[in-house]
Amino acid sequence: MQISPTHKRILYLFYLRKIKPFLFSHSVQPSNLKIDIIIPLITKDLAVFPYVVDSARRYIMHPLGEIIVVAPDDAEIRNQCAIQNCRFADETTVLPFSKNQINYHIDGMDRSGWIYQQLLKLSGDLIASQRYFLVLDADTVLIRPQIFIINRKLVFNCSDEYHPPYFEHYQKIFGVSSRAPISFVSHYMLFDRNVLQEIRASIEKRHQVFWSRAILNALDRSQGSSFSEFEMYGNYMWQTRPQEIFLEYSFNVSCHRSDLAQLPALVEKYKNGYKSLSFHSWRME
Repeated sequence: MQISPTHKRILYLFYLRKIKPFLFSHSVQPSNLKIDIIIPLITKDLAVFPYVVDSARRYIMHPLGEIIVVAPDDAEIRNQCAIQNCRFADETTVLPFSKNQINYHIDGMDRSGWIYQQLLKLSGDLIASQRYFLVLDADTVLIRPQIFIINRKLVFNCSDEYHPPYFEHYQKIFGVSSRAPISFVSHYMLFDRNVLQEIRASIEKRHQVFWSRAILNALDRSQGSSFSEFEMYGNYMWQTRPQEIFLEYSFNVSCHRSDLAQLPALVEKYKNGYKSLSFHSWRME
């Protein structure tokens, strides 16, 4: 009997959530792999940002190079970067266009900045100095020790956030369907600069335009969300280097932004079963 893609995904997620943690339980020992951290930031996430940086320094068990904040040139953001001892990178120096040139509006909402931020993540090698760098969302706080390489394999966190338009976009870009039974959408991911450069070169060779233009051209503008940088990178790794990746479940909790005041209590509540807390700006109540 052939298993449907939906049932295959359900079974795989069950395995990652319930079975693999016991089969491959490991104590988190410090890694020798030095990494940079890149945090894309906008002003609405400044309230969470200090906690994000503190948690990264406390719980990422790798030697850290730089923590780089890529953001609009804003005085308050620059000031917070100085306070947190992070390097500021003006986002307009990373991509050869601004978010205003994307013009991605859905049902009256301007989603251009959201797409722009994803393209910045896929350009992280242009501002990081290490071969490997962790892209960490500015609203996500780590709550327990983590490493991103296990038995010489790179750790990828997976989730239930399966969204068909992301996979349709992937097929438009690479000309092949994704075979991954899970979603790579998470709130942080380790990138390899060599793979990123390979991805961009592959896109440009196939589409004969600048890589970001090809991504923008492939957007389904009838969808509020039709592209994911994490889904693209994770699926590319799944298809081209499956032997180099180690899948884990993301174990993330979505919290109300107002709950940030109770962060110590939340960490104590969730630290034994979860890896991170996300304080999304759309959850302001």
